Amino acid sequence: EMCIRDRNFSCAKEAMDYGFALITEERKANGLFLKGNLTFNTTIANLNAYKKGAALSEPKMTKATANEIKVMHTKCLGPNDMISSLSGGNQQKVIIARWLANNPDVLIMDEPTAGLDVEARNEILDMLRAYIAEDESRSILITSHISTDLESLCDELYLIHDGKLILHEATDAILEQYGILKVSEEQYRTLDQSSILKVQKENYGYACFTNDKKFYQENYPQIAVENGGIDELI
Repeated sequence: EMCIRDRNFSCAKEAMDYGFALITEERKANGLFLKGNLTFNTTIANLNAYKKGAALSEPKMTKATANEIKVMHTKCLGPNDMISSLSGGNQQKVIIARWLANNPDVLIMDEPTAGLDVEARNEILDMLRAYIAEDESRSILITSHISTDLESLCDELYLIHDGKLILHEATDAILEQYGILKVSEEQYRTLDQSSILKVQKENYGYACFTNDKKFYQENYPQIAVENGGIDELI
């Protein structure tokens, strides 16, 4: 049972009807029908759209798949290709096309670009940005260990450790306001630590992670201040 937006869902179909879609991390185990072709894997989540009377319209399904192949720039011979013959990046494009065709209000993605090459990853991120730009009421909830994906796609970041929320911050704030101070032991002793979040001992003295690098740039011009991104935050 799932509880989202103060609403309980007893099954995945109910959540789908309410505007949710989920793309799991384990693409081959949970996301694909490896014995099916591209048409089957692309249309399986929205079969009602391809009904013709009591039966499914195979021409409509094939046409829809061909269109998704074109839109997603999926590298394949055509809709009848077996999904197992595609590269990991192109398989992921098929999964994303399947769910975007449903026009979900909330798209939940677990490590959607893990294991993909840079080209495939950038193409997928561009598609997701375009999907959000079409309708500002849409949302994407993404978990990823790739910080550049989060920085380029997310408006807000939540850092969770051992099931506890330890940070919620706007992505722009992290990129613009957070930083790393590199100070000697003598400088550290006189440093105002009111905006220091974490301190790490280094050979030269201390590396101090702050959420207000501008304060230290203005008040301690003699110390080195580096930008702090998501990797440093984690």
